[in-house]
Amino acid sequence: KDILAPSIARFRFSISDPEAAGRWNPGQYVALAFEEELGLGYSHMRDDDPASLNDDLTRTFTVSSHKGGELPEDEFEVTIRNVGKVTNFLFKQHVRSGLEIPLRGFGGSFMVKQSSEEITPFIAGGIGITPLLSQLNDLHVRGIRLFWTVHRRDLGLVLDSFRRHPALAHVTSVFITGLETDAESSAGIDMLQKIKASGATVLARRIGRQDIISELQSQPNLSHNWYICTRLNLRTSLLSWLSDKNVIYEDFNY
Repeated sequence: KDILAPSIARFRFSISDPEAAGRWNPGQYVALAFEEELGLGYSHMRDDDPASLNDDLTRTFTVSSHKGGELPEDEFEVTIRNVGKVTNFLFKQHVRSGLEIPLRGFGGSFMVKQSSEEITPFIAGGIGITPLLSQLNDLHVRGIRLFWTVHRRDLGLVLDSFRRHPALAHVTSVFITGLETDAESSAGIDMLQKIKASGATVLARRIGRQDIISELQSQPNLSHNWYICTRLNLRTSLLSWLSDKNVIYEDFNY
């Protein structure tokens, strides 16, 4: 377990029976079942926690590690945000606890396809970067144009991603929110400076329609296909800004 930001961590899992589980492809998710660890059994009503009623406690997480990369064949990583009961449970686990979680399988298909003659645009919000991270080793990074919007609390994720994939920084514009309202700690200032030094373009504001328009005007060889992994509110805006493009998106509503 690697804590990358206050609410974001990378977890590594080892598969006990790789042959039965099957192999995953870049851009897929893994389904993990937490019923044995967190389930309370059947209830007709649950006034103290109504949201948990009929929850099978199976969660899907995008695999953020590269297939055939530095990890052994029977290991994979997920990078997740602490947003609820299951993720909070994972964040509290000690690496030596020997936690075993049933693996229900791998699924989904969010493959980034490139053309040698075009630049492929990708827009990510926070941990919406994970599908791209799992595919970078198979892609021509210089042929990607990344727009990445994050809150200042998530700068650790940005810095870690650029450390692991240095070339990615040079094709990325990072839009950082929260800088204008919160006093920065010395650690936060240090991370911000390192992100700037990595070669990325850093903007202390939200991404806007004009950013997309400017990119379309300055990059005539941008692909017609735009990839998006953001929360619903930003995705809704992006779909309107890119109404004449082919937008391929993955749900990241947290």
